[in-house]
Order: sequence, then C-alpha cells, then structure tokens
Amino acid sequence: MANGGRRDYAKQHSCFYCKKLVKNIGRHLQTVHRKEAEVRKLSTAEKEGRVSAVDRLRNLGDFNHNIDVLLSGSGTLVAGRMINHSGREYSAADFLPCKYCLRFFNRKELWRNARHCEATDDKPFCKKDVQAADKLLLQGAGVGIGRFASADPELVKYVIALLQQDNVSDFIKNDRLLMLFARLGRERAANIRGRLRYTARLALNIGLSMDDIIGPDHFDQVVGGVRDMSGETDSKTLNGCDNFSKPHVGLKLASS
Repeated sequence: MANGGRRDYAKQHSCFYCKKLVKNIGRHLQTVHRKEAEVRKLSTAEKEGRVSAVDRLRNLGDFNHNIDVLLSGSGTLVAGRMINHSGREYSAADFLPCKYCLRFFNRKELWRNARHCEATDDKPFCKKDVQAADKLLLQGAGVGIGRFASADPELVKYVIALLQQDNVSDFIKNDRLLMLFARLGRERAANIRGRLRYTARLALNIGLSMDDIIGPDHFDQVVGGVRDMSGETDSKTLNGCDNFSKPHVGLKLASS
C-alpha cells in the first residue's frame, strides 16, 4: 500500500461526486458541483446547517475514498485526526471508521471520538463495543471479510467482525475449510472464534494450509506442531508420560 496507509497530512479530502482530492472541499462543491441537489441546498441553509451539510459530504467522500484504498491495496488513507506517538508511522490496519461520522481514526482514538462525536447523541458505553461496531461497518463495505464470508451476514457479524485483527485472523478469513467451520452458528460464536484461532495458529506455525493439515502426508509435522504449541518440556509425569506446560492447547486442537 502506498505510503503505508498513512494519513494525508496535507488535509486533502475526497470529493463525494468526482472523487478528486482537494484542499478546500466546500469551495470545490459549490463551484464544480453546484448543480447537485445536496449542494444546491447549501446556498439557502443557515450557517450552522451549511457547515453540517458540508461536513457530511466531506466525510462521505473521504469514507468512499478510504474504502477504495483498502479494497485496492493502494493509495493513502484520509484520516480524521493526526496521531503522532514518538514519530511512529501507522499502517491502514491501525485505522477504523467511526460508525457515526464515518471519519477514520486510529483504533486507540476511536473511543475518544465516539464519546464526543457531533454526528450523534447516542454515546457508547464500552470501548470494545465501539471497535466491534466500527469493524462491522468496514466489513459491511466488503473490507477485511475474506473471500469466503461475503455472502453470509451472520458469519460476518458474529464471528469475523469480533476476531482480533492480526495475521491469524487474516489466515482464517481466507481459508476455505476454516470458514466452513465458522458457519456452525451464532449460538456458538465465541467458542468457534477461539477454536478458529488455535487452529489457524497451528497452520501458521508449521507453514501448512488446512487442506494439508487434514491429509495424511504431513501427520508427523502436524503432531510436532501441536506438541510445540502445547509447551512440550523435557520432564515426565509421575506415570512416565511427556509433560506439557500448556496441555489445554493440545486438548483444544484435538477437539477442533
């Protein structure tokens, strides 16, 4: 992704109508798109209503632009606020859209924005709920749901949207067999998410696909991977069996 998905600090915004990046979106709308119905209303609106309407069109344009960037894997995200922690550069994965105003913020800043967002009076109670709702908004636009989940809204809402976003969840969303397992139902969603992550971690640790893991050709490699994830030690139990520091991991993998 160009520029690592970093924010455009030049304060350019994407036009909702023509998708052109411009610095003064209000002037651009009233000169280039003055015949559009929503823009025509600006000339007769009170000052407060005019500012609100421009903000809405600006946010919609930026949101559409950011979705295009995320789907294409190239371009620069337009974010709602500059974040600079010790000069760190942020990637697209560090940002999520506010479900109220549609502006993109760093994940750590979402809660603060949602508590004071002028686009709604419905204030959230929990940071976790804020991120889950905003991830669902992205996934509703087709971003980050994987090629096997797009036709199943319940799968997206109860399983995919609540997965921790990392290389493990990326593997899950793009593996055919894991996504079939994920369809077992919303009633078991929490249990399914946990089992998906254990199984995907195993696949990543041993460098195999799920199709390879369930076949007979790599049996010894799979067993070795399970023993490693279970924390195999050099000691023995009282009855002479191998001892593991995390035996629950092996039990989870055996029943997945």
